[in-house]
Amino acid sequence: MKKLLYIDRPFRKSLGGDKNRSRYIYNTLQKDFHVMTAIILEGNDMEEASFVLKGEDKSTLFLPESIMEFSEKIMNNFLLFIKENNIKDLFFRSIAFTQLAIYVKKRVPTINIVVDVDLILSRLMQQAWGKNKSLRNRYYFIQSLKLLQYEKNLYQNDFTFLLSNEEECEILNKQYKNCKTKYLANTTDLVPKTPNTNSKGIILMYGVMDSISNIDAYTYLKDKLYKQIEDKLEKYGYEIHIVGQGCDALIPSNHKHIKILGKVDSMEDTILESSFILLPIYIASGTNTRVLETAMAGRALITTPLGMEGLINQKEQDYIATSLDDMVKKVECMIEDYSYRLAMAKLLQKSIINEFSYEKFEKSLRSIMEISHQELCKTI
Repeated sequence: MKKLLYIDRPFRKSLGGDKNRSRYIYNTLQKDFHVMTAIILEGNDMEEASFVLKGEDKSTLFLPESIMEFSEKIMNNFLLFIKENNIKDLFFRSIAFTQLAIYVKKRVPTINIVVDVDLILSRLMQQAWGKNKSLRNRYYFIQSLKLLQYEKNLYQNDFTFLLSNEEECEILNKQYKNCKTKYLANTTDLVPKTPNTNSKGIILMYGVMDSISNIDAYTYLKDKLYKQIEDKLEKYGYEIHIVGQGCDALIPSNHKHIKILGKVDSMEDTILESSFILLPIYIASGTNTRVLETAMAGRALITTPLGMEGLINQKEQDYIATSLDDMVKKVECMIEDYSYRLAMAKLLQKSIINEFSYEKFEKSLRSIMEISHQELCKTI
């Protein structure tokens, strides 16, 4: 079998939708390649790997914060490892490590490089800046400029770039000529449960809560949505539970019916304990794996068009709220009407289950890897 080097942060035992995607990709690649791993260490996380490396503590002035910088010595050692092991394929799980990809490609033009972009980072920064164009918020404006320049240079390289959102594939193809983008949808290996809805009176918002997207979603809930639905929460005895790692980044709420619970032992069990899921997403890129997890758990969901972006043609569905008033109306219907919650849970699962199966994901990735080789051969 051909050797492939998979480059990522520690992923085998870590939690989160992005780590699930890492595991799905890694497991699929093992079917066609002898997969070696290069793990990039951050903080105290450790993981066994074929090659271990660490980025610089501080990046240069012009490099975006989200792009990791490596010393010349580390990059050269990385290159030597590739040559010594006769590795012909590199799979980078994030745009963050692409300084390594560019370095290697310049010195080994025949190597096949695939980058799982997953989401467009500059788009996230532009959305965050667009919501609050102020001196206090200038960080997002500066980072968006840096990322746009970095992405412009990156997408000129002869790499294959994977995205989990078809709409973002189109964005890159229009913006950058000759950019080789491929669509690799997100997936889940969870077994679908019969749609149901718990009557415990719990509305769940969950995720990695210190991300830009989730801090913004929580702030929207706390500052805008809550006061509109407070009477219904009180009348029907509902609470909104905020769950996931990174909850320390959230400003504590004084609202009676909002409870910040933090990290839990089993997210799947937590979802099943809830009546429905609320994801007021207004800053996002890629696709939302929480939608897939909610569908497989058989629970109902309320989100936004951006929260559902990239998940087939779903913007017309009843669980998509297009404004604050619309979200209030849908949340109130979910609280009041068991039959409505159950219907929405069935609708979500039906629309998700076939399009985003693990089998479809596996077939797609294996095909992408084969095509990437064919396209590279044409350019050599």
